[in-house]
Amino acid sequence: ITRLDIRSKERTSFVSNTFGAVDNIRRSKNGGYWVGLSASRFTSSSLPDYLGRYPALRHMLTNKATLPLLLLYDKVFGSGPALYKIDSEGRTLRLIVDLNKLTNTVSFSEAHEVGDHLFVGTPFSANT
Repeated sequence: ITRLDIRSKERTSFVSNTFGAVDNIRRSKNGGYWVGLSASRFTSSSLPDYLGRYPALRHMLTNKATLPLLLLYDKVFGSGPALYKIDSEGRTLRLIVDLNKLTNTVSFSEAHEVGDHLFVGTPFSANT
């Protein structure tokens, strides 16, 4: 995750190694940020790690692959949806992972805190 200073246009590394492919970053009501992951990396067969070794394949899949194909891969090999909370310095405060895929979704795209509840969004379900 890169932090961009709007005034100076300076870019600095905010989080150097994420738990997967970052989808959205939302401010937490108590400070820090919730980071939604479109693909997590908690198994040896994680799609982000596998595709990182093959840039041409990654480009082809992200530009040409159909959503059902990517969903099928995640359903078979994926480690389940995940999101995490970081503080203002980029340190991990909390990690939420559905390793058993009980939420019936393949990703936690984003999270919003409202009162004592955390609402988690996803663009699709595992049954798509």
